[in-house]
Amino acid sequence: ITARSMFSHVSTTYISASTNRHPHGAAITGSGLAALASHRFLAFWDTTDADGRGVLATLPGHDEEITVVKALSDIFVTGDKLGHVKLWRKRGDKWIASHSWRAHKEPVSALSVSQNLILTGSSDATLKSWYHTQDEGGDKIDEGQTIDLKRRYPLDIAVVFALSLEGHEDWIRTLSFSPSLPESSDPTLTLASGGQDGYIRLWLIKPNTPKPVHSKSTDPTDELLDAFERSLNEVGLDEPGRQLSMREHVFSVRGSEGQAVTYSLAFDALLVGHEASVNSVSWKPSNRGAPPQLLSSSTDASLIIWEPIDSGAGAIWGSTQRFGDVGGQRAGGFVGALWINSMEVAGWGWHGGWRRWKRSSGEQEAWYEINAPTGHYGPVRGLAWSPEGEYIVSTSQDQTTRIHGPVGPSHTWHELARPQVHGYDLTDAAFVGPGALRLISSAEEKIARVFDAPKGFVRTVRSLGTVEWGDEQADEAVRPVGASLPPLGLSNKATELESSNEDISFSKEPTRPPFDSELATVTLWPESEKLFGHGYELHTLAVSSSGSLVATACRATSANHAVIRLHASSNWQPIGKPLSGHSLTITRIAFSRDERMILSASRDRSWSEQDKVYAGMIGDYEPVADNASHGRIIWDCAWSTDDKIFATASRYVHPPTQTPQLTHHQGQNCTHMEWL
Repeated sequence: ITARSMFSHVSTTYISASTNRHPHGAAITGSGLAALASHRFLAFWDTTDADGRGVLATLPGHDEEITVVKALSDIFVTGDKLGHVKLWRKRGDKWIASHSWRAHKEPVSALSVSQNLILTGSSDATLKSWYHTQDEGGDKIDEGQTIDLKRRYPLDIAVVFALSLEGHEDWIRTLSFSPSLPESSDPTLTLASGGQDGYIRLWLIKPNTPKPVHSKSTDPTDELLDAFERSLNEVGLDEPGRQLSMREHVFSVRGSEGQAVTYSLAFDALLVGHEASVNSVSWKPSNRGAPPQLLSSSTDASLIIWEPIDSGAGAIWGSTQRFGDVGGQRAGGFVGALWINSMEVAGWGWHGGWRRWKRSSGEQEAWYEINAPTGHYGPVRGLAWSPEGEYIVSTSQDQTTRIHGPVGPSHTWHELARPQVHGYDLTDAAFVGPGALRLISSAEEKIARVFDAPKGFVRTVRSLGTVEWGDEQADEAVRPVGASLPPLGLSNKATELESSNEDISFSKEPTRPPFDSELATVTLWPESEKLFGHGYELHTLAVSSSGSLVATACRATSANHAVIRLHASSNWQPIGKPLSGHSLTITRIAFSRDERMILSASRDRSWSEQDKVYAGMIGDYEPVADNASHGRIIWDCAWSTDDKIFATASRYVHPPTQTPQLTHHQGQNCTHMEWL
């Protein structure tokens, strides 16, 4: 049986992916296509999609985590932790890695692109320039200059060394030049720098015009400015990062015809508003007639839009809009942010989820939040469908359990809830019983936890059209409103009080999927039971098709612990004796659809089948078959829809793919065949 004979066409419906914890891990083109660094993959998000589908595709290519993404016209440039840089170009309707090279021996920490010039910076304390050309043979890269930074770590790149600017009292995390219109007659340029000291500094660059010298000038302006600068520095001595210097730096660069062109650079403004490290700064795309605006992100969990209150050099800048969480730092804050267009801004947080705000089209400026991509920021360990296929649950080493499902008439998939935010890495999860309103999860602890859906979740999936339940199935009246996690606790507690904040209350009937900030706070499920019995951390679990039985297995280095324990979901009591048959950790458990057989796979490279004993007590199973034909660890196993065939999957060196083996049952006789 092959997928080719069963399906004429397979397409991707939903991709849940997070963004890496790097301030320059995302970039966007003028058309609204954003490229996100998602672990080793480059994820694409069409920000103009009317249905808000989020991530559309993920492209493999890097062998290690992507650290930086930049956009240049119709291509993207990425760098990773191994020091590799890749060019991504669209060919037809697909994006491909058109060129790749080893730029550094250490991780690429900064990257800048301009026309045919690419600059890369690395933790090996070097900057390198690369010249990019394209011909019929494809993209070509030629190495230019290597600049030794003398053990300094580059975090962003904007200019080649010409002078040194003092002011920040801690690491400078980000740099950004203001955009300039090709038709503009204004020759000035503004450089924004953000640092770990929490401050943003603006530096004004303009052509240097020599000032005439008057030997007998009586204008006191210069003397007043000098006195004012001295007084500011005296006041700011005890406040790191606030020292101001009005010194004008003069430097020369080589013009297009080889002539020397002189510019002056001076400190222009100090932006104070963030309470923690500034991780990124981004200028609003050029718009003639509109004042310049700067977007900043910070570890204090806020994004701020800055603009000058008046015009001209030396203008006073102020914050015009603040997004995010108010009242201190939360979960690492925002890692980075960018302008999607002149009407939208977006930022991604420490846990990889995005938050997005859009400006209303009315005369009065007002911003409101809209949906953005979310996803696990750690490896996904468990995935299971609800019994009727309404939605899926996933667990991850990021210590969260998440539910994903279709929303609205377009059936666009979104993250609907995070039933569990735990203190241990999660290993598996499954729904229990009909209705998909109860689930069980396992983590790197000795107990399994059972959760029941709160009233808020039932109303959410009903209101969004994800399910078509009746009141008798949901039994909404007896359910708690939601759940909360006590400080330093691991068990979610039921809450009965309606939220006083209408923006984050999901006890009503919502008209949209929850945002990332709401998923982390108001979509928890209350914990109802705990299952004990194992001596080591749980590794996997399974639920029978009727939901009456729950099977669990833990890590094991001996046959004594490499067992399956069964619990009845009616009273959560253990039933039968532990099912043995393996000598190392059981990696997967699968019930047949008639619940007559239990299949298990193990790290000991074998599979085992247990059959129900009808003459014994409920939950009694006995081993009837096993096999150790695999040469590597068996990671997964599954039954066919008619329970006559099951497949096992193991990773082989040659070829480097998951190679399933099929077993067909005829009484007690088993035959094996390779699935090619």
